[in-house]
Amino acid sequence: MSKLLLLCFCGLILSSCVAEQKKSTAVEGDNKNDKKHYGLKEIKADNAISADSLVLFLNQNKNLNEFEIEAGLKVQGIRTKIEGKIIDMCQMSGCWFNFETKSGDIITINMREHKETPKEWSGKTVVAEGIAYSELVSIEELRRTAEAEGASRDELSKIKSPQTNYYLLADGAIEKN
Repeated sequence: MSKLLLLCFCGLILSSCVAEQKKSTAVEGDNKNDKKHYGLKEIKADNAISADSLVLFLNQNKNLNEFEIEAGLKVQGIRTKIEGKIIDMCQMSGCWFNFETKSGDIITINMREHKETPKEWSGKTVVAEGIAYSELVSIEELRRTAEAEGASRDELSKIKSPQTNYYLLADGAIEKN
């Protein structure tokens, strides 16, 4: 009897998690011409800057604001809206995707609270709004990561400079027409 109760309890928890996740992913637009907005915040596709402009701004600007992006984790960045073409994305739920700049830099867009976006967006132009920031990754950290991924000694020895990674923690996203 106790096994049956435990099984029912686990089933209820799993079904409520799935229902909650589907319920909170998309927010319908205001009018019939709007596409669905994804994330915690409804956004418009207008007034977005390019991925290239964001990287240039982050690299040149010393007057960034401090944001707490999660409990105890603060970054120096800006609140902005960017536009780019998705070159890669999470294939499980669409909770992250990447834009590439003309110079080859990658901006990783992570949806706040791991909200889903349509996997059909891969290769499409999308606008995302949130907190943008960069992170300098040391040579040692790059080597540790490469080693954990199975890099050879020769490959590890070629890592000779730190790398800047670019991120946007998105409150919302929408496909651009």
